Amino acid sequence: MTSSTEAQSTSAKRVSKVRAAAQTLDVSTRTIWRLLAQRELTQVRVGRSVRITNESIEQFIQRGGAR
Repeated sequence: MTSSTEAQSTSAKRVSKVRAAAQTLDVSTRTIWRLLAQRELTQVRVGRSVRITNESIEQFIQRGGAR
């Protein structure tokens, strides 16, 4: 069984806040919200908070941006 600190650390590596995703892609937070609405990025809801999967950010970069 993992401790709660290990679990938080692991999940922090798998998802990013909207602001962090915007910084990673060098775009505005509004652009991130638009990409989420267009399903270009994958979101995970944690309560009322929205997180973006780092995997979807990497896939977005690899395919060269929006479809």
